[in-house]
Amino acid sequence: MQGLIKDILAYSRVGSRGKEFKSISSEVVLAHALSNLKTGIEQSGAVVTRDPLPVVTGDNSQLVQLFQNLIGNAIKFHKEGAPVFMFRLISKETNGSFR
Repeated sequence: MQGLIKDILAYSRVGSRGKEFKSISSEVVLAHALSNLKTGIEQSGAVVTRDPLPVVTGDNSQLVQLFQNLIGNAIKFHKEGAPVFMFRLISKETNGSFR
């Protein structure tokens, strides 16, 4: 429960601590998040696969935190057996912008 409260508090501060957005490789962001979670991934026996990930515009530290939270929560709350994760970023183009 303490971990969940900590994650919610960190999430609530995301908008107030952001840096200037720049182009960032999602591949690099995911690699950083996976490196930070290496022990938990190994202990759970989780398998993480991914499609090729794009370059996005954002705050590197916030994106690492986002990926870390998604993977960490999936590890914590998975069903019996080793969890398997597939990362796929899907974007939709609207007036020259991707969302």
